[in-house]
Amino acid sequence: VVASGGVKVKQPVAVFDRVHALGQRRLAKLTSADPNFDISASNPHHREMPVPYYNLIETLIRTANIKVLAGHGIADKFESLIREYLLPGTMHENADKEYLATRDFRMQRAMFEEDGERCLRKVFEYYIVSYKATKLRSTSVGPQDTTMSFNHIFVMFEKLQAFDPNFSVKKLMEAYCKITCDSDLLPQEHPNNQNSEMVFYEFVEILVRLAPTKYPGKNSQMEAFVA
Repeated sequence: VVASGGVKVKQPVAVFDRVHALGQRRLAKLTSADPNFDISASNPHHREMPVPYYNLIETLIRTANIKVLAGHGIADKFESLIREYLLPGTMHENADKEYLATRDFRMQRAMFEEDGERCLRKVFEYYIVSYKATKLRSTSVGPQDTTMSFNHIFVMFEKLQAFDPNFSVKKLMEAYCKITCDSDLLPQEHPNNQNSEMVFYEFVEILVRLAPTKYPGKNSQMEAFVA
């Protein structure tokens, strides 16, 4: 039984058995469609990656085991994850104007326009690969499992000479932490920042969030982002 607050939802063992079975079935479908399919060669961060219900449950269970330190077992950790992290976020409307602006369909169309996305992905990958301290993580799924640390994005803006009185390192760090939920970062290039992680779509989001700060004279966030 998984208890969340005053609500108890029975989860028979069969449900958890299906988590594994459906994951295997999805992998089998991909393999049958392409005999050369290799899960390690796919991009685990792609925004169109399908996440069926039971895969979501499995992800939450695995996340609970990593995220929640307290508790004597997986069931306790899963309950804590739901109670302490998921439920509070579902009980109120998101009032982050910068976040809501990135979810506007017109902004989404501008953010992920095909040619623009391809160019931004090249920028994203270049500043990761060219960074002297970058190395493949031991937990990496494969070569496409790439993430940008705060050091990467700090060096990027520094090389582009983008910092000015309106756009400071502190504002970059605040936006990075807000998007990735990382904490204890230093507003400079530092070894302690190398464990922070930002996927490509978060990288696009931070550009959208920071655009009005960098270009305060523009009439809209869309116009600032394009600039």
